[in-house]
Amino acid sequence: MLKTVFNLPPQQQKKIAIIGAGAMGVSTACILARLGIAQVTIFEAESKPFNSKGAS
Repeated sequence: MLKTVFNLPPQQQKKIAIIGAGAMGVSTACILARLGIAQVTIFEAESKPFNSKGAS
């Protein structure tokens, strides 16, 4: 339902930068992109997202 309400034409989409590729940053980016609200770019200072250390 939200997709229908908020699906904007490409010329009306906003460009949004999200700082941080943690769970909330990535979730927000996915929701905005799926709804067609924004073209999203995620910036992360670490080499891996989600605060991962690469050792599980």
